[in-house]
Amino acid sequence: MMLAGVVLYGIGLWNIFPTLSDRGYYVALLVLGLFPVAVYWHLVQHQCLSAVMNSWCRLTLLTAMGLLAVGLWNEPIPWQLKLMYVISWAMSLTGMAFYCRASGSVKS
Repeated sequence: MMLAGVVLYGIGLWNIFPTLSDRGYYVALLVLGLFPVAVYWHLVQHQCLSAVMNSWCRLTLLTAMGLLAVGLWNEPIPWQLKLMYVISWAMSLTGMAFYCRASGSVKS
């Protein structure tokens, strides 16, 4: 699921945005979104999740969501493509969470 989201996100970036700076912005947002998910699951695995780290992960994820929303709001592309980017970004994050959960690193 994560791979499908990343591939869809990357294909859309390559076809729509001609400049390297636009592509880099959206790739950075993808990485900024995936990082707190991986950190959160790593902390859960080692049972050292604190309220402060949980807040930092949420803040980083909300920042990435806000930057994605602002970036897509200002892009002159059809709303269907904007929706596709949001869905593929969310699918990548969900896939990362499923991957971390299924990798056996979290003991429920």
